[in-house]
Amino acid sequence: MHLVFAKNAKILLAQTLSKVDGMKARFGYVLGNLSIDYAKRMVEEAGFDSIWLYDHFMHWSHKDGVRNPELCMMTLAVMPIVLDRTSCPVGASVIAPILRYHPAIVAQYFAQLDYLYPNRVILGVGTGEAMNEIPTVGFFPPIRERRERLREAVDIIRRLWESQDYIDYSGRFYQLKNAMLFLKPKGKIPIIVSAGGPKAAELAGEIGDGVMFINSSPQRIRDELLPSFESAAKSAGKNPEEMPKMFWTIGGVIPLEILPKAIRALRRAAPWVHPKAFSEYDPRKIDQLAEEIAPEQLTEAHPFVSSVEELVEHFASYIDVGINYIVFFDVTPLFERDAKKIIEMWSSKIFPHLKV
Repeated sequence: MHLVFAKNAKILLAQTLSKVDGMKARFGYVLGNLSIDYAKRMVEEAGFDSIWLYDHFMHWSHKDGVRNPELCMMTLAVMPIVLDRTSCPVGASVIAPILRYHPAIVAQYFAQLDYLYPNRVILGVGTGEAMNEIPTVGFFPPIRERRERLREAVDIIRRLWESQDYIDYSGRFYQLKNAMLFLKPKGKIPIIVSAGGPKAAELAGEIGDGVMFINSSPQRIRDELLPSFESAAKSAGKNPEEMPKMFWTIGGVIPLEILPKAIRALRRAAPWVHPKAFSEYDPRKIDQLAEEIAPEQLTEAHPFVSSVEELVEHFASYIDVGINYIVFFDVTPLFERDAKKIIEMWSSKIFPHLKV
């Protein structure tokens, strides 16, 4: 029986891969904890193109944050260490340079990183989450204001990187007086703008060097988000065909016999599926919201699957609608402790068919 199952699985995998050959994208590996050497192996041995770090003051889940404090990662602390231990590009996915971080300080920080590690630094920016901002600054403006703050913030960051003279800046939200970065970036630091909806996608096309979609189905990306992004990019004089169009997601291969139970637990790993999660600032309450997420809601954009072929098909469905860079938080190591098997899964069964 096991031999028959294995044979059928190989046939299914071959059929799946034959359908997706020719669909190509780059792949980034999300560092989910402080296992930097493991991430280095995923780049060097498995073949990921880059490493990505998320940035949190609080964590999405109180339960998981207490169980594993490393999940509550600060990009600014970890990024130089990852850059120093690797030779690949390293990106922030993402920093919100609008409240607890002043945009001028973000500009200075990333300029110095690029001076030390030229052309390997990627700045991902977004409008933030309540759980990170309210505990530190005491308020969290409506999304419309946060988008306008982000517009100003990116403008300030670029001016400080590019200006050879002192600058003043008088915006609605930020003011600079006699500011200059003496230490400039050595290369070009791409600014990737996170987008969960059409307005954010439009902003990404206007002010960004690329876009990173989150929590969206392939159909929504194709029909709503990419058209907004591409139209705005063209209006800003850019060629969207040459820009990174990223999709950030979390998932992995989970043994079939525990898949339903695992999905229930993993709702805490992607609570943003719940529409109220972004505006809730107490991780204990976010845990309660996560319990309301139906399994099909979670798995629509997040591939918690039982086979490699399902993972391949999921990625292919996004590449097919125009995504050219997948940034992936892989939970497979939670269920498969042998790193060599995971590396082989990516290097032998996924990347030969999907990766640029």
